[in-house]
Amino acid sequence: MVAMGASSVSTWVAQVLRNEILEGRMTAGEHIRQVEVATRLNVSQSSVREAFGQLQSDGLVILLPRRGVRVAKFTIDDLRQIYQVRAVVEELVLRAAIPKLSAEHIDRLDQLVAEMDDALQAHDPGRFNRVNHEFHFVMLDAAGIAWAYQVLRILWGASAPYRALFATGAHLEATEADHRAMVDACRRGAVEEVLALQRGHRERTIRRLEQATAEPPGGVTRAPDGAISRRRRVRTPDARADG
Repeated sequence: MVAMGASSVSTWVAQVLRNEILEGRMTAGEHIRQVEVATRLNVSQSSVREAFGQLQSDGLVILLPRRGVRVAKFTIDDLRQIYQVRAVVEELVLRAAIPKLSAEHIDRLDQLVAEMDDALQAHDPGRFNRVNHEFHFVMLDAAGIAWAYQVLRILWGASAPYRALFATGAHLEATEADHRAMVDACRRGAVEEVLALQRGHRERTIRRLEQATAEPPGGVTRAPDGAISRRRRVRTPDARADG
């Protein structure tokens, strides 16, 4: 590993773990062991602890006293509420952000759409999920509302493991069309069009979460505490996730 300062190391570790969660390589409720991460990434345990703190701030993990660190895990009712709150904050931020999008922002959105298309062609749903996350936050960041941006990072982080899990091939073309339509609407400054497309993304994801709770063995299951999770299985190449 290249030599870095302590804060840079912990930030790097946090980014590695963040990508693993966003790409679905860690599942909701999964225990993340500090010693194992430190050994795997060849860093100190103190750097891993600091990285856990960063991930907790993003809503991606939960630190439990005497029980370690786990990827955030929620019930379907929790997730409905997370998406309801996210809808309110996200629309507020997007209304401020879209008029401020520069040519550089639009170019970056175009690049990210192309990257998502490449990920789909390469049958790499994990990369698709990660780039999809960046795509939405390029728009949100343009608003310059720091507190709301952080709230949205937490809300997106909380549901990240579930967006990575519920993937089907039926809506791949629709997802690509949505993203391209969003970029076109952003280019024209069509705020209401962007908001409508974003609402469709959120509503579609919640419907899929609700449907998934009734999947047969091998799919998504409900734990005794009501939390939803998925048994590990090989991912299909046509996996897809909305926002």
